[in-house]
Amino acid sequence: MDTASVAAKSAAAKSGGPWSSGQFGPSTPSSVSKHLARTTVSSEKTRGGTRKWTLKQLKEVIDDVCGAKARNDARRSKHRQAKETMRQHLYTYLNHKFGVKSVINDWADSIIAATDKFQDEDCDVAAFGRALRNMVDEEYLVRGKAIATTVRDMLRAYLASKHPHLNDQQLAQRHREKMDGDLFDDEWLDMVRFMYAPEEQPGIVDAVRARMDEIRGDETESREASSEDNAPGTRRRTKAEIEAARRRRERKRVPFSQFVQVCLFHGLDAREDVIAPFSEAVARLGGDSLSSGTVTEAQFVTVARRTRPELSERDVEQMLLKLDPWNNDGVTVSDLYLALVPGLADEDGAADAVTAELKKGSTVFALGGVGHGELFVGDNQRGTYEGNKFKPMYR
Repeated sequence: MDTASVAAKSAAAKSGGPWSSGQFGPSTPSSVSKHLARTTVSSEKTRGGTRKWTLKQLKEVIDDVCGAKARNDARRSKHRQAKETMRQHLYTYLNHKFGVKSVINDWADSIIAATDKFQDEDCDVAAFGRALRNMVDEEYLVRGKAIATTVRDMLRAYLASKHPHLNDQQLAQRHREKMDGDLFDDEWLDMVRFMYAPEEQPGIVDAVRARMDEIRGDETESREASSEDNAPGTRRRTKAEIEAARRRRERKRVPFSQFVQVCLFHGLDAREDVIAPFSEAVARLGGDSLSSGTVTEAQFVTVARRTRPELSERDVEQMLLKLDPWNNDGVTVSDLYLALVPGLADEDGAADAVTAELKKGSTVFALGGVGHGELFVGDNQRGTYEGNKFKPMYR
């Protein structure tokens, strides 16, 4: 008998905060998840597709597909039809757009090929690819965007705490500059200390450092800058100015966009890891249940018994009444995850509570190196998050 529920609860117990990967599972993905993450979303008969995509174009199409998915789900529910998987919906979306089979297949093949190409570069694309493979729930496509929004809100809160003299317009300008530019070590490290549990922080720091090594060539940059000082027509600078410029260049930094990607990939890997016991249980049903993305009601009951033995027969029946109210004998694997993985949907709600608190105009969160889970509110209030509730402590 599987013990997925025990594993998931144990993983959740490691969580130290609302944005730590512990809210979705262990920090380090299982070997199975790591292997699946490296595989492509292409079918066994791989076709490259004739259309070439840029990352920006692909993300725009993914947004359109996911936006249409919610409307399609509502429409199918209204007509008492079973919900489609993300892969099925991709073809439905393209059919509505073009209506010609050859064009539909060409676009689908090229979208899948582009997803394979960019899945290591952008987390939105990676999440879409894993949803196509039924390795994460579709809800994470929305959750990923919420995480990115919250990281941006945290950056604004951090800047407000560090520069209390700025008015709203100046703060907004500084916020835009930072989002389009770089974070220095003291800035992103402070944010990591708040967002992640202590045991997770080294992994996040290592991932950010790896990104910095990929995108910066410190020694090359310094050499190029030194040669510019001696080039004809260059304004002569004092030694103090040259030294100050050198210190600015050598100050460690990471593009804010890359910091966000590290946070997103960390959350995606953790989400996939906590789901892994359930995806493996679906795979063990035999046939093509995992690849097709749907299970019958009998198969749902089998997975529930294997992974959640503490659930009563009535509990499972109530789940099926909600997931398959029209007796279509079909439940998507994505919905199976949301129903059976302990606390998955609830933890998304807890994360939303943090976002709401950050967006309150009257509240300023100062991350300021106070450590994970601790923050200052305004000038005199300190506290911690427990679950999704802020508990103040007065200094």
